[in-house]
Amino acid sequence: MTLTIDLPSELEQYLLQAAQAQGVSLETMTLQVLTNSLPMLDSSSSASGQTPATALKQQRVFGQYQGRIRMSEDFDEPLPDAFWLGES
Repeated sequence: MTLTIDLPSELEQYLLQAAQAQGVSLETMTLQVLTNSLPMLDSSSSASGQTPATALKQQRVFGQYQGRIRMSEDFDEPLPDAFWLGES
């Protein structure tokens, strides 16, 4: 399958540098990045025989859960001895 993608020039340069550092072509590097970044539904769908990715790495968003999580009033209180002794 042939796929044409218009990449920002800085991303293209990054991919090109990574490909040169690994001694592979730009196409091979791009396929490797896609294969390692996307979860596969079927392990046999990976043409290169690599282990399919299991999860997408997502950018963390600061404040995403603001107002949804609350600390209990006794959060900073010392834990009882029973907790440390495994008697809880």
